[in-house]
Amino acid sequence: MSSRDIWSQVRKSPRQRYIDTEDKILRDRFEDPINYQVFYKDFLPDVEYRGWFYDDSSERKDLERKFLQVHPDDSIRQGEYIHWNGDVWLCLGVDKQYDNKQKGLIYQCLANQMNWIDEDGYHSFPFWSQSKVLRDPLSDGRAISLVEDTLIAFLQNNDETIEIKENLRFAFGVDTVFRVIERIDFAVDNTIKVIMKKDERRPTDDFINGIAENTVIEIIIEPILVNGNIGAQQQLIGTIRIDGVEDNTKTLSWSSSDDFIATVTSTGLIDFVSIGVCEITAEYNGIKNSVSVECTATPVNSTEYIIEPLMDTIPIGTKYEFTINKYVNGVIIPDTFSISDLTLGSGYGFIQVDGNTFSVENISDKNTNLTLEFDNTVDIFEEEYKLRMW
Repeated sequence: MSSRDIWSQVRKSPRQRYIDTEDKILRDRFEDPINYQVFYKDFLPDVEYRGWFYDDSSERKDLERKFLQVHPDDSIRQGEYIHWNGDVWLCLGVDKQYDNKQKGLIYQCLANQMNWIDEDGYHSFPFWSQSKVLRDPLSDGRAISLVEDTLIAFLQNNDETIEIKENLRFAFGVDTVFRVIERIDFAVDNTIKVIMKKDERRPTDDFINGIAENTVIEIIIEPILVNGNIGAQQQLIGTIRIDGVEDNTKTLSWSSSDDFIATVTSTGLIDFVSIGVCEITAEYNGIKNSVSVECTATPVNSTEYIIEPLMDTIPIGTKYEFTINKYVNGVIIPDTFSISDLTLGSGYGFIQVDGNTFSVENISDKNTNLTLEFDNTVDIFEEEYKLRMW
């Protein structure tokens, strides 16, 4: 110990010595109490924290609210999700008045989560709701039972939840839907307060997965039947449609359920490896679609005709140019087609540009369908396009 160290100790006030003593005791015996638990934050189980979980008094045992005092080396912030005892809790208050300890006020999130789909994909976050709902005392204390038509939810403020906008709808329970009427993201640190009103149900609301209709994202994979022999390749074409309109600005990720049977590249190219059946999945931010893939020992001749873009609805005032190609075992085979208009109606423009390309323009003042026939002298098939006023 240097003279500087001795002098610094001499100059310490009684209060500082008390703080130092308390800090040493806390660190030496922090893991001794019966309410000591290990937890993690914000869906990151690999990073562990230490803390004391307790109620505000021995007389009151609030199952939905706890205090959490973290280890002196750790900290806690409002809006953090606390994963403890198999449940998710949300921190809505922090006491920092002490020099060597921080206490957080945490609330148990509901069993339901706020699930929604927007142009960025699928999102799901736990939330805590105050009074406007009644918690069922006969259940686990977290089930929603409505007593009013308003629900106030608190959840973490992050890059995903900040996109919760007014009029976004959420599905809860068996048949209940709420619509956002206000989002407050400035009143509480790192926390969003969402005020919702009960909304009418729609036939397209998904109560099985807890997703109300807002933005509809579809992933289309062509071809839908895939097979090939060992050593062969086949190209899959994946398309993202948002509310029925193809979006070429977003990228799909591809994966195989069994790389020993078939592998797939980042562009959807399949390599057949060994005999068997597996699933090839295309995914965009949690939205998925899959096709079944069969690998055989001998060649299987599979012919597919694919028209791109993969869409069948043309809104009024728009014109699309389409290309048709023939695929044999996933490989493009040069071919030409005679394309005929079977509808012979009005309200649209149809032009065959060449043997593989045609265009359709919707100028109709009413909803109608256009049927085209494709003939390459070997196969004849039809494709129907919906001309719509929206």
